[in-house]
Amino acid sequence: FNVVQNSTYTGSGVRIGIYEAEGICETNHINLANKNIIVNQSAGTTTSPHATSVTSIIALMAPDAQLYVSKNDRMGIEWFIQQGCDIVNCSFGYHDNIDNGDGTYSVGERDYRFDIDGVYDYQIKANCIIVVVSAGNIYTNNTEEKYNPYAQITSPGYAMNAITVGGSSYLYYSGWNWYKSDTSAAYVCPGEEMKPNISASYSVSIPNIGGVQAGTSFASPIVTACIAMLCEKVPSYKVFPERVCSLITATAQKVYDYSNDNGEFDDVVGAGMINLEGMLYASNNYISINNTNSQSGVEIISENVYMNAGDEIQIGLMWLIANGNFTDDGNYDKWVSGAYLTNYNLRLYDPYGNLIASSNLIPSNVELIRKTVSTTGTYRIVAYQNSNKNAYNPNDPISLSYMITGV
Repeated sequence: FNVVQNSTYTGSGVRIGIYEAEGICETNHINLANKNIIVNQSAGTTTSPHATSVTSIIALMAPDAQLYVSKNDRMGIEWFIQQGCDIVNCSFGYHDNIDNGDGTYSVGERDYRFDIDGVYDYQIKANCIIVVVSAGNIYTNNTEEKYNPYAQITSPGYAMNAITVGGSSYLYYSGWNWYKSDTSAAYVCPGEEMKPNISASYSVSIPNIGGVQAGTSFASPIVTACIAMLCEKVPSYKVFPERVCSLITATAQKVYDYSNDNGEFDDVVGAGMINLEGMLYASNNYISINNTNSQSGVEIISENVYMNAGDEIQIGLMWLIANGNFTDDGNYDKWVSGAYLTNYNLRLYDPYGNLIASSNLIPSNVELIRKTVSTTGTYRIVAYQNSNKNAYNPNDPISLSYMITGV
């Protein structure tokens, strides 16, 4: 948080939505009393300590952001879209566990849901809005509906266009590297969709709240506040959720004791820990396009970068997917059977034209390369279209970001 405390960015000019399951924040709380907070009255005004904690993190990290708060109504993020929000924080998840009728629960559906995740994917792509979602937590008490013994992500954390946030319970920093020693956050195993995308601290001590708050519910608003500071520095990021995600991926701080990884993603923390300093530093290193090329086996983006021997480059690629067919009146009742995405991958070529790194994760709409180079010269970064473009997604918003650091 030293970067936050020393930052000249405060979230000014950014509208942040805070979506909560149990109620809204206590607007007269000491952390929030002097903030301009707009409440969705139609969704209810019952307050909850959870919402107050989540909102406090955002308000303390990005104190000049305009806040919009609403109790969850299972209708997606429509109200926040109507209010013109740039970012929406969702620190909740739908468990939908099975009530056994004897005071216990069994684990319910845990997978991409077209009635929840599909709605979020549609809303994000159609409205160019940034949505940050907590991944969920391990919970082993089967007498409560939030029972989650296998650390599985809850919807809308499976939404592929959302930024899903994991967390580590215990992290220590040594020799300029982050190390992970334990975790209680939810995740999707590598080989499937790459979730979570990014992580932040799982345990947070919030001023004027008391005690330590633990859970990805509190990691998510940390990421949301960092994005708000980014959007203040470069306002164009507000309407490019794919650009935000690619930058977060390209600047993530690697956690070095991965328990399992695939394409540089860890099975628990995703690309790594959120790195605000890196985000602000590399915020101009991006290429964004709307891809309409329907052919396979073509280069969509090519960017030349000069590096010295020993430099490390980190590259993130992300694109928004289309999902489901909607009726003319906008009802969500004609879903198709799968999430539609074109298969892009990342490639890095050395100054002699040799391919030295690549990433091709399936199924995923995010790719990551980390590479330390051994030769000084001009390297070429490529976003490559590996498959025919899906007919249901004729205009892919795609963004590539990178960060180069000297060793």
